[in-house]
Amino acid sequence: MGAVGLSAGGDFLALVPLAALVQEMSGSGLAVSALFVALWGPLVVLAPAAGRLSDSVETRRLLILSSLVQAAIAAALILTTGSTAAIIAVVAVLGCANAIAQPAEFALVPAVAD
Repeated sequence: MGAVGLSAGGDFLALVPLAALVQEMSGSGLAVSALFVALWGPLVVLAPAAGRLSDSVETRRLLILSSLVQAAIAAALILTTGSTAAIIAVVAVLGCANAIAQPAEFALVPAVAD
């Protein structure tokens, strides 16, 4: 549980400078809003499918795989710092991976609580 909380805190701390970068590059609050929608929109859209996926495969493996994918996508952000649209697109893909990881994380809570 502590690792998930630490990861969530790190995600939040990484999002603040990323939002500041998008604001600085674009000068647009709309672009910053698009960044947040790109990150959290997939959680809403993909939640039903991600929940079914989490129920049908081994939760631990799904969480490990989705975490590795998220790490690779986050590393790809380094290559996109020249374009606001590219940053938002990569963050949207990161949001999709996060949408898959969330149900797996929550499914492990009862196992940790026991």
